[in-house]
Amino acid sequence: FDGIRWELCYQSRSGPPSQPWLEPDVNDLIKSKQPQNVIICPIGFVSDHMEILFDLDTEARETCESLGIGFRRAASVGTHPLFVDALVDLIQVRMGISEDAEVLGELGPASDQCLPDCCPIGR
Repeated sequence: FDGIRWELCYQSRSGPPSQPWLEPDVNDLIKSKQPQNVIICPIGFVSDHMEILFDLDTEARETCESLGIGFRRAASVGTHPLFVDALVDLIQVRMGISEDAEVLGELGPASDQCLPDCCPIGR
């Protein structure tokens, strides 16, 4: 993301209703920053569903339109062939059908089990 200005924000609650919403809210961030254009990428979801369609395609778009800000949303991976192939590879590895899964990116495969001190908050 060299040279590209981006910020992480949230579109909705994560966890039980007793917990406060994660912040900053996408609409609040758009209103406070008022950029020329916004590209929203829902990284926490793999498919479009009512939450994406309402929170982003309706509410966030309306926020941008009311402020004269350009709006685009990146598509979720959904049933894209590369994503589906990656899921098949992972399932086959876990079932012992295959020895390895093709890895895209620089980080290599992640373990499906937490290593010691991997998730100290969750313990």
